[in-house]
Amino acid sequence: MCDFFETQCRWHSAVVYRFIYCGECVLNGDNVLPVLYISKKYLVSALTNLCAKFLEDNLHVDNVCVIYEQCLYFDDVQILDMCRAFIETRTKEVFASDTFKDLSRV
Repeated sequence: MCDFFETQCRWHSAVVYRFIYCGECVLNGDNVLPVLYISKKYLVSALTNLCAKFLEDNLHVDNVCVIYEQCLYFDDVQILDMCRAFIETRTKEVFASDTFKDLSRV
């Protein structure tokens, strides 16, 4: 998984640079997890918080499992707790989703 994120970092590092130098950041569903990875790796806490807020605002049955699995790797307790709470309130829907069935067994 580390190789995947290292590859993604090359594509999404411009988002981080723009945030550092201009204070602007455009997050979307495609870049938020790689940007979160970069922001945690380089200790850009304000960007990490923006990513966490974006994930919280866009948490859905179809993406909660992917976000949860990736944040296990990041060791991000805040986002993990948010995902657990979401899963607890919408368990049947989450368990019926395709993303739940695609989770790794590790």
